[in-house]
Amino acid sequence: MYRKFFNGKMTGILAALLVLFMAAGVAEEERTDAGGNWKYFLVDGGATITGWVEEPSGDLVIPDDLDGYPVTGIGDDAFHDCWALTGATIPEGVTRIGESAFLNCEALASVTIPASVTSMGDAAFAVSGLTSVTIAHGVTGIGDHAFFGCVGLTSVTIPETVTYIGDGVFGECYGLTDVIIPASVTRIGAYAFASCSSLMEAIIPAGVTSIEKGTFYACDSLTAVTIPDSVTYIDEEAFTDCDSLTLIVTDGSHAAQYAKDNEILYVLATE
Repeated sequence: MYRKFFNGKMTGILAALLVLFMAAGVAEEERTDAGGNWKYFLVDGGATITGWVEEPSGDLVIPDDLDGYPVTGIGDDAFHDCWALTGATIPEGVTRIGESAFLNCEALASVTIPASVTSMGDAAFAVSGLTSVTIAHGVTGIGDHAFFGCVGLTSVTIPETVTYIGDGVFGECYGLTDVIIPASVTRIGAYAFASCSSLMEAIIPAGVTSIEKGTFYACDSLTAVTIPDSVTYIDEEAFTDCDSLTLIVTDGSHAAQYAKDNEILYVLATE
């Protein structure tokens, strides 16, 4: 069920990419740097890398300037399907990592994301080989499916600057055992942790008001989710196939009533 949801989202993303590249072609002709290694276009005086001349492999250090222009963006689809890429260091000064930028980089085990990054696009690292991620402190939102299908991902550090986690961000991250959702988060998207079969516990922060469809779908090992009073809506399929789950709720809360109505085990939180 969830894979079908993801495929539908990806169709929309790819269509959007086509529009963006067509628009970029009108606004600024793609260039090749003087060293003959990188393709890029200029945006507000900075270089956004759109691709490469020879496919990169191994541990890649992305340059901080091209032809004298500072590198400020990693473009949509820039390193898509670079199967031999094992690591990537993104330079300080980059503010945006585009949609599908490292999609299907199956050997990519590590990436360094600088504090300058404020935007991380949809499916940016989906189906890559990442094992752990520390998201930069400048990022305010994590795009839909950003880490979808990173099956080796075991831990994630999300900074206090993040206010939303998009749809399916960690879907099918089978190895994910530990994630701390910071108090700054006010929205968690549909299927955000779907099929995270190793995830054992989650604490929803007090700013979140709803738990969407399939947020924890098929989290087989999930034993405890703490839900604050701020949550006033929980989709009836939010915890489908979470057979070991106990909700930690407060007396008289929406979550307590939800647990009763859906015959989910629950305990009352202690002060």
